[in-house]
Formats: sequence, structure tokens, C-alpha cells
Amino acid sequence: MGTHNSALINDYNSAMSKCISVRENNKILYEKIDALKKDIAQLHLDVNQQKCWVHNYKNRLNVKTLECDSMRVELELLTGKYQRNELNIKKLTGFQRKQG
Repeated sequence: MGTHNSALINDYNSAMSKCISVRENNKILYEKIDALKKDIAQLHLDVNQQKCWVHNYKNRLNVKTLECDSMRVELELLTGKYQRNELNIKKLTGFQRKQG
């Protein structure tokens, strides 16, 4: 009976040490999981920040594109006016030569 009790006590002690080992391993794993969760949360923040920057740059690019289009139209109008004025000047100088 004493041997049997001794074997049971050894089995119990072995099971308890395994349980403690599992608890310690679980604690390490939970700490790793928490660290990974924090890393993932930071990555989400970084990605969102990058998306905001990209969105901001896209908006600024759209504004600059609109400004360029507006300036192109204005330049075309001024070019047309210049060409018409140049023709009018040529006509006027040609008319004045005929009269003079």
C-alpha cells in the first residue's frame, strides 16, 4: 500500500509540475499574443495614416490639375487674343501704307 501511495504521489507531483509548466508556457504565449495584438493595432494606425496622406496628396494633385487646366484655358484665350490683335495690327499697318 505504501508503494502504491508513493507511486500515486509521484504521479500527482509529475502531473502538477506538468500543469505548472503548461501554465508558464500559456503565460508566455498570452504575452506573445498581446504583443502581436499591439503590433497589429500599430500597423492599422500606420496604414490609416498612410491612407490619409495618400488621400491628401490625391486631393492636392487634383487641385493642381484643375489649376493647370484653368491656366491652360486662360493661356489659349490670351493666345487667341494676341493672334487677333496681331492680325488687326497687320491690317492696320497695311491699310496705313496704302493711304500713305
